[in-house]
Amino acid sequence: MSNKQITGAEIFLECLKKEKVDTLFCYPGGVVLKIFDVLYDQKDIRIILPRHEQGGVHMADGYARSTGRVCVALVTSGPGATNVVTALATAYMDSIPIVVFTGQVPTAVMGCDAFQEADVYGITAPVTKHNYLVKRVEDIPRVVAEAFHIASIGIDLLLGAVCYGASQVAVLSTGREAEAYAEPLGDGRARAVFALWPSVDVRSVKIQGKLGLPLAELKRALVVRVAERLAGEVSGVKQVISQLGISTPPAATSTPPPRTITAQNNPPPRAI
Repeated sequence: MSNKQITGAEIFLECLKKEKVDTLFCYPGGVVLKIFDVLYDQKDIRIILPRHEQGGVHMADGYARSTGRVCVALVTSGPGATNVVTALATAYMDSIPIVVFTGQVPTAVMGCDAFQEADVYGITAPVTKHNYLVKRVEDIPRVVAEAFHIASIGIDLLLGAVCYGASQVAVLSTGREAEAYAEPLGDGRARAVFALWPSVDVRSVKIQGKLGLPLAELKRALVVRVAERLAGEVSGVKQVISQLGISTPPAATSTPPPRTITAQNNPPPRAI
């Protein structure tokens, strides 16, 4: 048995092969050069070098549209990552299945304004279905597998609830069961991630199964998302609230009597 240790870059390459990636659109940069070193020595994945990071992700978007498969791009940290935001937004708005990997500065100097550092996690959150900040090499296989899974199932709605000691997640049922899984966050916390298929009628959504999650918070989050999707359609939102069994404050049956002001409540007029 070989005791040879493999690097994070080599693990990353093996993960791409496991997901049957045959083409990678990538633009090199400082913190991802070790990945390019292992890409140079392999023959299984075709490397497409664009002239700009944004163009590379647009190319992955177009390849995904034409093949129907999850397509992949790789860029460096800082400006390399920020350059792809427009392309990410394009794919996100059209529900195109792509996975984009970006470099990041070493964990020890994150938040210290290091060279080519940017908050890629925060910047890309509004234009992605889900994103990750990987800080441990051992998390690479799980994160890559989850990223491809999320990109491939046609998610229209993602809900997250953070709690302590979550061992189970809810199943969202809409006639066709949605995907649900737990994402460990460390320190005993976990976040439940739910995916609804685009074709489902959100008016029929309900929560089934046991929960290791704050159920009330999850229900409220679900109602907010459903309301967004229904564009504020009152009847549909009320239907979901009823199905989830969310208690609402009772309607006021009467108004309090008006306050009466009498002469006794006021001081006597001041004589001049």
